[in-house]
Amino acid sequence: MLADALAVAHGAVFFGLLFAAAFLDLRKKIIPNALVGAGLLLGFWLAYVRGELGSVWDGNPVGLVSALAGAVFLFVIFYFFYRLGGMGGGDVKLMAAVGALTGLRFGAWVLFNTSVVGMALAIGTLLWHGRLREGLRSSMRFFSKKNRQEDAADKKQLTIPYGVAVLLGALWTVWMYMGRGMPLPFL
Repeated sequence: MLADALAVAHGAVFFGLLFAAAFLDLRKKIIPNALVGAGLLLGFWLAYVRGELGSVWDGNPVGLVSALAGAVFLFVIFYFFYRLGGMGGGDVKLMAAVGALTGLRFGAWVLFNTSVVGMALAIGTLLWHGRLREGLRSSMRFFSKKNRQEDAADKKQLTIPYGVAVLLGALWTVWMYMGRGMPLPFL
């Protein structure tokens, strides 16, 4: 009975975090530290309570070791793109919280699916604003520090609320897991 209640709480925290982050990112273009900090702490606490220490590869989708590995892995990947100017700090911390709530395996799939969704949103935004050619040219110059600084100074630079991409990527991953009958780390 307690295990079921914790599983429901885990799912509620996961989906609540993602929907709140997407909504705030859309409306205010920010993902608050308090939101992702709470998600991170609750992710570690739920992972420990539900799976004790667990392991990264033992098939146990929850556990503190898996939560730590997921949080660190997703943080490091997204931090790299943050340092290049490709996304905001809230996006990086949100992905770390996703890793803490889901563990390494599920988190890696969220990373992949979020990247695909983010790319689709970026291309759609560029098409909508009639700036596809300019956006593709900017993407090709992305890894040049001088060009990144010039692009950052451009006040007309388009942005996408990446919290939405994270939500859609996570929902895609849930759908993928459910379709294959794989256990979800939060239910």
